[in-house]
Amino acid sequence: MELFYSSNHGVNGHDIVLRALRIQKVKPRQAGSSWIEFCPYVLPPGKEVTLAHQLTNGELKLLFKEKGHDLETIHAKYQGGLSGRMSIKKAGQSAAILMKVEKVSPLEKTFDEVKDIIDSALDCLSQLSLLYEKNGNI
Repeated sequence: MELFYSSNHGVNGHDIVLRALRIQKVKPRQAGSSWIEFCPYVLPPGKEVTLAHQLTNGELKLLFKEKGHDLETIHAKYQGGLSGRMSIKKAGQSAAILMKVEKVSPLEKTFDEVKDIIDSALDCLSQLSLLYEKNGNI
């Protein structure tokens, strides 16, 4: 999945954004996994807070691991900075700031067929990264 995202990208000016978001290195994945994680420098080291694009679900997530019980704190800290496309929700045991984007089926379409969707997703991922940079951890 990461190769679909990164090896095809760098031709339209989003290469700088992609480098700033620091896409996760390619690693073995479970069949059907469509999550691509990003590790921008504004996030703390480790996996406490992650930024991901769930391609086939059409969601971008700024995920706060094991903070599902802390939604009120996240709302208080982040609510003022959310755009109209963002929402805060519980995600299993975690909490997430979500943005809906168009779904991508990388096994059914070529990169060129979904390039505009990926461009839009990169812009939205940058917004989530900036939101975290501005508001910090909980």
